[in-house]
Amino acid sequence: NAVWPLREVKFFSPNAFLDLNLYLAKPPNYEGLEPPATTRVNVRFGDEIRLVGYDVEAPLVPGSALPLTLYWQVERKPEVRYKYILQLVETQADGAPRVISQMEQEPYNGAIPTIWWDPGKTIVEYTNLPPFTQPHAAGRYQLTVQLYYADSLEKLTVQEHEQWPVAEDGHMVFLPFMWPE
Repeated sequence: NAVWPLREVKFFSPNAFLDLNLYLAKPPNYEGLEPPATTRVNVRFGDEIRLVGYDVEAPLVPGSALPLTLYWQVERKPEVRYKYILQLVETQADGAPRVISQMEQEPYNGAIPTIWWDPGKTIVEYTNLPPFTQPHAAGRYQLTVQLYYADSLEKLTVQEHEQWPVAEDGHMVFLPFMWPE
């Protein structure tokens, strides 16, 4: 039986080291196309990959990573590997976004690459944004997502995005964000 690595976390203190490896016992996908996402979106990058939803969880302790679950779908089986950039941004008074936290990776850190994804399934990715100091809750926040080819680093254009705004260059979509309780 196969297992899928989910996350490796290293803890350090002056007295001890602890490496924690988390695994999934079954593939992280849903048969069919209706994910149980709290926030549903429909954003297509290029010709084949969609972000169809996401969930934001409260950090385990204040100042720790912000858990996210991303729900992906593909129009056809990808022939190349993709990576993405995910950011939490705050909109400043002048309208400019200020990055609060950012991560850049291949889905599941390459353990379950996009070339293994199949059409007709929703791929569920458990991830997190790195720790940050939580800003004032009164601000306006958004998640931004960009997708790019892992080999060439060329960014994909956002082809469909419902009502969500897209950056001028067409490569980044701005999605709603609500602080988890």
